[in-house]
Amino acid sequence: MLSHLKKMERRIEALPLPPGNFRNLAANDSGLFYLNSEDGDYNKMDYRELGPRTLYSYSFESREEKTVIEAINEFKISANGRCIIYSKEKQLGIIASNEENNEGNDLDLSGLKMEIDPMLEWKAIFHEAWRLERDFYYEPNMHGIDWPAMKEKYEKLIDMATCREDLEFIIGELIGELNTSHTYVYGGSSRRNPEKVNIGMLGVDWEIDEANHLYRFKKIFRVPGWARETYPPLAKPGLNILEGHYLLSVNGEHVTSDRNIYSYFIDLAGEQVKLLVNNKPSQEGAREVIVEPLASERNLRYFDWLENNRIFVDRASNGQIGYIYMPDTYLGSATDFPKYFYSQTKKQGIIIDGRFNGGGLDPEIFLQRLLKKPYAYWTRRYSEDQTIPFLAVNAHMACLTNRYAGSGGDLLPYEFKLKNMGPVIGTRTWGGLVGVSMFLELLDGSGLTAPDYRIFNKEGNWVVENKGVQPDIVIKQNSAELSEGKDTQLIKAVDVLLKKIEERPGSMPEHEPFPGF
Repeated sequence: MLSHLKKMERRIEALPLPPGNFRNLAANDSGLFYLNSEDGDYNKMDYRELGPRTLYSYSFESREEKTVIEAINEFKISANGRCIIYSKEKQLGIIASNEENNEGNDLDLSGLKMEIDPMLEWKAIFHEAWRLERDFYYEPNMHGIDWPAMKEKYEKLIDMATCREDLEFIIGELIGELNTSHTYVYGGSSRRNPEKVNIGMLGVDWEIDEANHLYRFKKIFRVPGWARETYPPLAKPGLNILEGHYLLSVNGEHVTSDRNIYSYFIDLAGEQVKLLVNNKPSQEGAREVIVEPLASERNLRYFDWLENNRIFVDRASNGQIGYIYMPDTYLGSATDFPKYFYSQTKKQGIIIDGRFNGGGLDPEIFLQRLLKKPYAYWTRRYSEDQTIPFLAVNAHMACLTNRYAGSGGDLLPYEFKLKNMGPVIGTRTWGGLVGVSMFLELLDGSGLTAPDYRIFNKEGNWVVENKGVQPDIVIKQNSAELSEGKDTQLIKAVDVLLKKIEERPGSMPEHEPFPGF
């Protein structure tokens, strides 16, 4: 260890400042600089969520805090520590670092022009990408690949590149040599994407009445009340629109099945729209309703699928088995898991559905909740007996997974098996279990990832990456059966847990008789 780092912890002092959202700490010879805001949520990870903040300085000599400049987004201190460059919305400015309560000195960049030689820039970006992988990839020997030789091999292709997309492809091929997941290259592309057409969506499956050339609402999607503030346009109270009703007009325009139904909703997402509906194919007795179409039905269909799974499991098991879906091991599950978990802790079985799990972080925090067992019980006179702890789980469990589950979605069934929580059912997972701590920026604002950690087991063996997690019970799905609503993997999980419940019911023990005197 370097001598100046020895006993470093003894030289640490706490700044005498109140709690705050301290970000972007930087220092010069005279003091410490930092951004802070009055936002009380100290847990926000992304600085962009915090909005404009105030730049403060803390003097090492006077031990006082001073306001440097207010309402800025970012700042950098010059190499000599005398100047600060800042961004304020889309404006850049420079101020002296020793001033306070500065109103700023915005730079007039309207006449700034830059000439770029694309070929030279692309070569610089390529060299930078190669170097970043060399320096930050988790394995210094680069999996035995001759990394300098890879640079020489792919560098020759830069001279043949004709556009920025070619460079992105070449860098992708370079880092693809590592044969590792989570190696991404992104941004920097100059491709022109066509403007998307705004289509209003009602959250409906449609059917055509051939005899009358009209559209009917075949299925109206509804969601549970806790569905992330997703509101189905046709399922709001008071509308009274039902499956089988007809849509006769949109904003006064007569609707027929001769045209695609979505052509009537161009540019209507987020707008108030007048619909004429009826329970029969005629204008007589029709009524007008005002709705606000969505820009996307994704959340509606997602929650419909999820709720239908829960209801199927509940009915197929006569209420004995619960269902918890984990879309990822990050914010999606952090939001939805408690909404399912608390109400199902007393079930005799629980299915943990990790299919299509997009990953994120380690799922350990979720599994800890599921592994919490009762160690004692409370009995009450006018209600059911309760466990200690209150949210303990004493249920048989099974985990569903498939090939679309990756990263944290790989780790979920892996840890499930490791902890002997129950059988894993489905198909082998994606097999991408390395980690990315940094998204590395390149010269032109594009970026790439260099996986900087990888999993190995207690025996020191590499696991999961490029292998996946093999289920205990392999069940492949048939697309024709799925289109008919038959989920063979979910059905198998119910059957497995029902057999376990029959063999060992997970009911509470009966207490001895109350003492008599």
